[in-house]
Amino acid sequence: MPTEIESSLLKRLEAMGDARPNNRWHQEGFSYVQTYNLTPDDTTELIRIARLWLEREDWPDDDTVFCSVHAWRALGQLDPAVAVAPLLSMMDGLDEREDDWYLSEFPVVFGMAGADALPKLIGYLRDDGHGQFSRMAAANGLSEAARRFPDLRREVISALLAILQRHDHNLKSLNASLIGDLLDLKATEAAEAIERAMDADCVEESYCGNWAAVRQELGVEGIGLINEAKANRSIHSWSAMLGDGPVDMSDLLPTHYGNRTERRTDRKRERQQRKQKRKQRKRRR
Repeated sequence: MPTEIESSLLKRLEAMGDARPNNRWHQEGFSYVQTYNLTPDDTTELIRIARLWLEREDWPDDDTVFCSVHAWRALGQLDPAVAVAPLLSMMDGLDEREDDWYLSEFPVVFGMAGADALPKLIGYLRDDGHGQFSRMAAANGLSEAARRFPDLRREVISALLAILQRHDHNLKSLNASLIGDLLDLKATEAAEAIERAMDADCVEESYCGNWAAVRQELGVEGIGLINEAKANRSIHSWSAMLGDGPVDMSDLLPTHYGNRTERRTDRKRERQQRKQKRKQRKRRR
């Protein structure tokens, strides 16, 4: 049972309310650590509060539900390395709930941990026993770490390539997500592996673009495996349907928030849309 002091931290995070307006918390000046005078002694309680996002079932229909979001954001600022293992352990359970928040927020915390996160993230990504969206989040976390800490770039690209080179064992959407991460890192050294995966028709091109678009973004010619007709083939692109606007955080409600019967039924389509919007935002950074 949490102590009185620990319960006080929970109450303070509950009082912060809706987390959606502050979805750029990792880029702007707000500090959870300074606002709440957090110290390393608070990490255990912050982890407990973060895990409520997966474990608690009796949430009231109000904004106190976002206390878990505030908790993992606070961990990202206080001690992200400590947060990596607990957040990874939540992802498959959240994926089963078709939760969207972990997909956009956990990779940011992972990235903040830098080198300390890499062994755990790489191990998670390699384990095909995890769900594809969970593995995507781990890969996104690796990409985020390399973006924040450029000295990690080579190791991260190597880890992403190792999975992409097994493209025939992966779902097409996972391969596309890996390609998106490699494009974010401007990984020209990945061009051949990307071309081979696309030549084998193992990539969901509606997510990352056709080979002509990918090679243009990388600034490479390729090795000629894919003929021009195939390289330029039309795709049913989410981005063409959605445009380039920012993701609407008001559409990202927790799966346990409000009346579940009112939630949209086509969740897979929503998740692809949101992933594409997040990818567009990352590329504009």
